[in-house]
Amino acid sequence: MVLAKKVALLMLHLLDRAKVLGLAQDQTARVPVTQTHIAQALGLTNVHVSRMLTLLARRGVMEFRNGVLTVLDRARAE
Repeated sequence: MVLAKKVALLMLHLLDRAKVLGLAQDQTARVPVTQTHIAQALGLTNVHVSRMLTLLARRGVMEFRNGVLTVLDRARAE
């Protein structure tokens, strides 16, 4: 779960930055990064990032599809 937390916190940071710039609506924002960018930023492999994003979506925490991030349960993501 530690890796999922790292991914979740990075995604929350990106959402918060998008909000500051007026590029987010509620808990949804277009985030122009790929899983490769996320992996490189966190020192993980693409496979790990993919697994963690899938886990976060299955648990109803957040979804990241086609460059769109939606945070479903911010409290659980933090």
